[in-house]
Amino acid sequence: MKACLLMQGPRVMPPGLQAAAFEALAKLPRIKVDEDEVDALGRHGVGVSYPQLTFTFVFDRETYDYLGIRLKGSNAKRVDGEWRQVDRYFEMRSSQEVGVVDRIGQRP
Repeated sequence: MKACLLMQGPRVMPPGLQAAAFEALAKLPRIKVDEDEVDALGRHGVGVSYPQLTFTFVFDRETYDYLGIRLKGSNAKRVDGEWRQVDRYFEMRSSQEVGVVDRIGQRP
């Protein structure tokens, strides 16, 4: 999860380091790579997920830029004295634009 979060945020790193980070992520046990995931804006990319977790990170196929995240979940509710999953939801988030600046408050 931490490796995916590293790739999600705006990152400024040399291309070789970025490639090495993706290679390391791909070698982690049980990581699932889906060659055709879609983000909230309809862009097709590579999905990276872990079976125990309920999210999939989506990256651009060519540049490996972070496009967005897909989340699955549910709320728990007490029914007849037992907790049950109800109100299942599916959420998608996308990043449209990212820039790098020299100082806080500056716009790219």
